[in-house]
Amino acid sequence: MTPNPETIALRVTVIGGQHYADDYQVIWRGLPIGRIMKASGVPAHAPQWSWTCNVYGKPGGASGNGTDLNDRTAKFMIA
Repeated sequence: MTPNPETIALRVTVIGGQHYADDYQVIWRGLPIGRIMKASGVPAHAPQWSWTCNVYGKPGGASGNGTDLNDRTAKFMIA
């Protein structure tokens, strides 16, 4: 079965050799196109996860927040 080219993969974010918990780089067709991460310092009553989507060659970008990683991933795919 051929993999779906529209599938995204989440890879743990690594900056300067440091791994970050609950912080993922979003990969699509081998390209990094955004991040999904648990927000730090957010009040308990607010959505705890945030995301950004930056597809190269498209003006602007999209971003948002949500309740959990699955919610964030679904909203990221819509963007």
